Amino acid sequence: MIYAMNCLPCYNAAMIFKQKIIAKNILSLFACLFFAKNIKIVRKTLLVIRLDGIGDYTLFRNFLQFLRSSKKYHDYDITLLGDKTWANISELLDKSYVNRFVWLDRNKFFKDPLYAVKFLHSLSNMSFETIISPVFTRNLFFTDTFAKIISAEHKIASYGDFTDITQSQKAVSNKWYNRLIMPTPGIKFEFDRNKEFFEALVQEKSEITRPFISLPENLPESEISKLLPKPYAVIFVGGTEPFRRWSEANYAQVALHLKQNHSLNIVLCGGPKDLNMDSPLTANKSLNAINLTGKTSLIELLYILKNAEAVISNETGSVHLACALSDKTKIVTVSNGNNLGRFAPYPALFKNYKAVFHPKVENDFDRLLKRDFTTPCYYDINEITPADVINAYETLSR
Repeated sequence: MIYAMNCLPCYNAAMIFKQKIIAKNILSLFACLFFAKNIKIVRKTLLVIRLDGIGDYTLFRNFLQFLRSSKKYHDYDITLLGDKTWANISELLDKSYVNRFVWLDRNKFFKDPLYAVKFLHSLSNMSFETIISPVFTRNLFFTDTFAKIISAEHKIASYGDFTDITQSQKAVSNKWYNRLIMPTPGIKFEFDRNKEFFEALVQEKSEITRPFISLPENLPESEISKLLPKPYAVIFVGGTEPFRRWSEANYAQVALHLKQNHSLNIVLCGGPKDLNMDSPLTANKSLNAINLTGKTSLIELLYILKNAEAVISNETGSVHLACALSDKTKIVTVSNGNNLGRFAPYPALFKNYKAVFHPKVENDFDRLLKRDFTTPCYYDINEITPADVINAYETLSR
């Protein structure tokens, strides 16, 4: 059962999705024809493929520790194939559980054909006893085809959903695995979905109940948060797609409320292109905001988030990082309802977190949570008002 949550841009979205399907089919066929080969298997070796974003990584990474301590794989040499966007923090946080890292630069892969060919060639020369692909939203090319061209005796994946793969594509790529782990039906919080997969994989119960990040003390990167005027609130205005970005004018109203009513200094974080040149967040002299967009490393950002009094953000990786770093920081995420139930809202045990959804999602929340899977939601995120977000923050401040 699929609910198309808004049909205005759906025709264009459907056309883009169709083009992506064709492109992935061509890329997959090319890679399988020219790079698939059989390499001698090295025993007690394991490859984990995880090629999605920072938020997805945050909700998955604790199970690397679970994998390392499991009876089944505790003595395996573990390699992680991941997305380069979170390479620095993974190499810092996961080095006790992972023996080696391989990083895909996705942007370079599409822009530099030589890099793409070299990367595919390097994958085809790898061999492992076991490959696991725990991602729930499989992708024909970046997850399934990569698993196909790497040699392994055992290849295991989640059966997953159909958000980024068609039924015909999955009918083909399912045959590239020895074992598919079936998820429970319905919508499940992504951290819990990862937990379900890894427990089924190793046939053990995990005691991990929530995502968490324990930061090393006294790293040079930790100094930046010590220099910020406290207490402070971090504002993120970025987002991977335009329909997930709340306006900077709305954020400015919320920031002004935090400064005037809670005496919070305002710190702006994100990528170098996240903030507009004429942003009201920087133009408003009353805010006196500290603009760190594009000026911090990911590791520095972790310390900034951990020591923040509040984090106000679109539904992006910053929210997941903040939730994993602290149960004291007040976190409010603004969401038009995309991926409802998977990445937002967080479960009730996160007392310091509040999600604000588009009014139509709020009014139909229970029904939407019962769907099997969903097409992207295109409700106008700016129909959420600053008052809605301010009220959410105030409920966390009581």
